[in-house]
Amino acid sequence: MPNTYTIKITNEDKWIESTNCYIYQAPIKSKATLYVSLYQCINIGAMESGTITIVPEPYAIVATTPRDDSDPDNMPPDGLSDLQARPVKLTKRPVKGSIVKIDCNTDHAGGKKPFFDDAATTTTTMDGSFRITTSTNIAHSAEEMIVMGMGLKNPQTEEIVPVALCYAIPDGTLTFTPELNVYYIALGDFTMGNFEKMDYVSYSWFTEIDFRGKPPGSEIAVTWRRNPDGNCEWVRH
Repeated sequence: MPNTYTIKITNEDKWIESTNCYIYQAPIKSKATLYVSLYQCINIGAMESGTITIVPEPYAIVATTPRDDSDPDNMPPDGLSDLQARPVKLTKRPVKGSIVKIDCNTDHAGGKKPFFDDAATTTTTMDGSFRITTSTNIAHSAEEMIVMGMGLKNPQTEEIVPVALCYAIPDGTLTFTPELNVYYIALGDFTMGNFEKMDYVSYSWFTEIDFRGKPPGSEIAVTWRRNPDGNCEWVRH
C-alpha cells in the first residue's frame, strides 16, 4: 500500500464555472486562527471532482533570512523564496523517532565561515516524533537570522514546501509529532479563501481534513455545496 493519502474534492455549486481549491497545512494553532502554509492547489469545474495526493514525508529545513527589525510581530519569512541570504539546507527525510542535530553560526569572526551540519542523527525518541535540535553556538548576526522548521514535498512540483518555520535559539529543540496529516481546504475564488502563504486566518474559512489514525492509502472526500438558502458550505463524507 503506498505511503500516500488522497483528498477527493467535489464542486456541486453549479453557479460558478470553476474554482481553485487551496490545500493548506496548519500545525500551529492560536485561539481562533490558523498559521497556514499553502501546500497544493487544484482547479475544479462546476459539478466536477478532482483529487489531491498527499505525501506525508517531513523534511527538516535550516536557512538564513535577512533580519527585519521593522516587523512588529517578528514573524518568520513566508516561504522558501524569502530565505535569501544563503541556500536552504534540507536534510534527508527524517524517520520517525529521529533527532536531527544542527550546528548553525552566522558569526564570521576569526575567518570562520557559517555552516550547517545535519550529519549527526539518532533514533532515540520514544513517541515517534522527530526533533530538530540546535547547538549552543547558534549566533544570529546583525544582518540575518537563522530559521529552522519542517517542510513537505509537493508531489505536483517536487518542491519542498515549508509548513512551519521559527527562529533558531541556542541549545533549542523543535519537535514535530507523527500527526502531521492535518490539512485545511479553502476556495480561492472567494475573498475569504484567497490567502497568501503563511498567514493568520479564521478557522471558519476552512474545512479540516484529518488523516490522523488512518492507514496509508486512505481517501477523504469533501464536497463544496450550495444550500437552498444560497449559502455554501463544505460537506465531509
